[in-house]
Amino acid sequence: MSLKRMVLSLPVGAFLFAGCTVGGSGTGTSAGPEGTTFGGSGGQGTGGTGSTGDGGTGGGLFAPGGGGESASAGTGGDGGSGGVEECAGDPYEAKLLPLDMYIMMDRSGSMGWDNNASWNAVKTAINEFVAQPADGHVGVGIGFFPLGVSPPAFGLCGNDGDCGIFGPCTGITCEHDSCSAEAYTNPAAPIAALPAGGTAVQSAISSTSPDGGTPMEPALGGAILYAQESAAANPTHVTTVVLVSDGDPDGCNSSISGVASEAAQGLAAGIQTFVVGIEGASASFEEIAVAGGTSPALIIDAGTDVTTALQAKLEEIRGSVQCSYTMPEVPVGETADFDTTNVVFTLEGTTDEIIFGRVDDASQCVPDELAYYFDNPADPTMIHLCPFACDYIANNKGEIKLTLGCEPPPEPPPPPGPG
Repeated sequence: MSLKRMVLSLPVGAFLFAGCTVGGSGTGTSAGPEGTTFGGSGGQGTGGTGSTGDGGTGGGLFAPGGGGESASAGTGGDGGSGGVEECAGDPYEAKLLPLDMYIMMDRSGSMGWDNNASWNAVKTAINEFVAQPADGHVGVGIGFFPLGVSPPAFGLCGNDGDCGIFGPCTGITCEHDSCSAEAYTNPAAPIAALPAGGTAVQSAISSTSPDGGTPMEPALGGAILYAQESAAANPTHVTTVVLVSDGDPDGCNSSISGVASEAAQGLAAGIQTFVVGIEGASASFEEIAVAGGTSPALIIDAGTDVTTALQAKLEEIRGSVQCSYTMPEVPVGETADFDTTNVVFTLEGTTDEIIFGRVDDASQCVPDELAYYFDNPADPTMIHLCPFACDYIANNKGEIKLTLGCEPPPEPPPPPGPG
């Protein structure tokens, strides 16, 4: 996999340096003696951090520094080329992209066991998360599964058409839980910026109670479809789905592999699926998280405080996903060369620079690689850090800088320290 480089500035924003400059040429300062290999040293470059170039050569040899020629005594070279290329110009802030989270919450009957223990714990965690002070960067919405049927679903049916979106027909009545992904595209509380969005989410949870099975496959499929619609309406937002359930898929022919397939299709469309399994969920939830591009899944075991663990996961999601930035517009009259974009992370208290590589898209992100990708390689408007890179900068204080149009440096070293 070929990685291309780039440079960034955290935690809030990055800076784009418009335009690059190199040192100018100088004039050789002295001539070399007859018979020597090199002539005098080149003059100091101007216009940047210059270097002293090699002078002209003696004996007709061509100087490495671009000097002149001589058949006898060497002549002064044309001077240094001006030295190391460096980016300059006015910095432009690369703004953090707003995050939209759509929570698909299990309301199956098992969530109500032990006097609504799981239901109340999840309810409390979500209510407290959405009640935090708004920072203008987070929107939240919520949906529930299963969705119960409505008339004429409990009446007699002769075929699937009699049930509409609440099918299929069992031969006598419609399926108790809706098995249509279309039904789950309608949110109980649509995605909206906090705090208004949080109030709607809290109201939706308060008016819902546990009942029914776990038709996870159509539920996640519908949630992703809704998230795609929301993302299309808000193209400068990062939109994700958070699936929360206390058990493996059950009903509507749902299976772990089927749910994972829905998550994979969502990822291909730009929607990540985060997975949270409450006590009762199996380790197979990891398959869904992998397919959704968010491994590992959070499995909250018995004896663990569900509210605390889920709150921490929601905060983690907010922090990790918000590693996406808008690309500033290139100043009028200038053309950006996106292939020579650089992202460099400097650890706090050091001058060590870690160069991030570039991959084609989210599917190419792998553990142990500090990398990023463009939303559209041909004409990028957003920069997304891969999960490992995002985690790394979250766990290691430092600064990221973004430079546009500069020659990319060599391959980056492996990330030092904890990642």
